[in-house]
Amino acid sequence: MIDSTSWRIALALLLSATTCCLPQPARADAPILPSSQARTDEQRIERPPGLPTDQELEASGARIGNIRILRRDLFDLSRPDENTALFRLGNRLHIETREATIANQLLFSSGEPYVGRLLQESERILRTTRYLRDATIVPVALRDGLVDVDVITEDVWTFNPGVSFGRKGGRSSSGFELEELNLLGRGIQITLGAKSSVDRDSKLLIFRDRQLGRSWWGLDAQFADNSDGRVGEMKLERPFYSLDTRWAAGVAVRDDERIDSRYDLGNIIDQYEVGARLFSAYVGRSSGLRDGCHGHGCAPSGS
Repeated sequence: MIDSTSWRIALALLLSATTCCLPQPARADAPILPSSQARTDEQRIERPPGLPTDQELEASGARIGNIRILRRDLFDLSRPDENTALFRLGNRLHIETREATIANQLLFSSGEPYVGRLLQESERILRTTRYLRDATIVPVALRDGLVDVDVITEDVWTFNPGVSFGRKGGRSSSGFELEELNLLGRGIQITLGAKSSVDRDSKLLIFRDRQLGRSWWGLDAQFADNSDGRVGEMKLERPFYSLDTRWAAGVAVRDDERIDSRYDLGNIIDQYEVGARLFSAYVGRSSGLRDGCHGHGCAPSGS
């Protein structure tokens, strides 16, 4: 008997394969997949008319009020070209990005002074993720000196399975890979893979989390177990995530051990061990924004 988890995985594989591998339609005016640009243009949220400008809000001492996070479905079923059985199935299978995952990447919070630049930078941070198609942040209302803000995001399909087969020089090769870019809606990437070729057999594991424990520290870890050795690599990094970030730091380690072979007419005639261990670290400091200016674009003091 097949349990519900197995059915979910099987349907996810079917949807991924279908959306990636369907043949192109014969008619140019009947695309299988809708235009993401058309959807973005139609549903873009505009600043309400009559709302003061960012400069006026900042000058008046306005503060952030309610922050509303609106997560759109993977496919918009109100559009005729997306209201299909395949896309309805995709919405049911897809796990939406959690509100906490989005909120952790915002540079502002309720009660803080309103700064329009922080809304724009937060948009940029959200758009650099691989699991969001688009992100828009707009002030929507002003009441008693408090500015309500809407954060609108659109997910993309993040489960990417892959299978490969080949034959070259009388030898076969094969491999598979399972990649999830937004595990359980938490923004974590997990990749599992295995590959068999003439040169080596390999098993791969990748883990990436841009915000460990709701912090700005990111972890990138990779491990490959090969038939001729192994490779392990880990990076822990806190970047300059915003224009006014004052410091950044990171460490990286890599351990590479393998056996290299020398061949003659396809036969191994010699082997030797190769090993490398690398470690690096850095720390950076910035004076931050000065009069709304950052980096080389700033005018010298007194100019």
